[in-house]
Amino acid sequence: MSGRPALYDDRGITPSQVIDWYHEGKGLDGGAKLAGVSRKTFWTWTRRAKMTLERGRPPLNRHHRGSLATWIRENPDTHLPISPIKIASLTGSTIDAVKSYLKRRRHEMISWVRRLPDLRSIRGVSLLTTEGYALPLIAIRGYTISVPRLKVRIHGMLRSGKVFTISTTQGDLEKAIASCIPRNLG
Repeated sequence: MSGRPALYDDRGITPSQVIDWYHEGKGLDGGAKLAGVSRKTFWTWTRRAKMTLERGRPPLNRHHRGSLATWIRENPDTHLPISPIKIASLTGSTIDAVKSYLKRRRHEMISWVRRLPDLRSIRGVSLLTTEGYALPLIAIRGYTISVPRLKVRIHGMLRSGKVFTISTTQGDLEKAIASCIPRNLG
């Protein structure tokens, strides 16, 4: 076949097959390989299948190298102190390595937060506020997100006028909203 590639429905491919290829291939590139088409054609197919792709994903932290990153991956439940000096003594790393890692990680988190969908559009999810009550995201009138010290902090106002604060980790926020947003682009 020459010329423009045919649309998937001209080839007898269903929208559910496109979605399956996308998830099985873990993104556009893998899905395109499984379908035997270019990335651009496959992207067009996902749009025709009315598939909403997530705008990003949190970094998996696997690409970080060095003794500090390895120590953090091997000890995920260990609470890190605030001071880089204390982190360095706990992990056996240098202070400069700790500062560099924290800076890189914070920039990655900020980038991830910018790609999040509007939290007010996520139905069926509640987050725990710093006061301890469950807050359904659809009750939010407006909010801002900040990333102080590798935490995700959400400040905002409810439709009722009450002000709230949610302080959580990136992983916990991702787990809370993961069931409501489609898999990411990989």
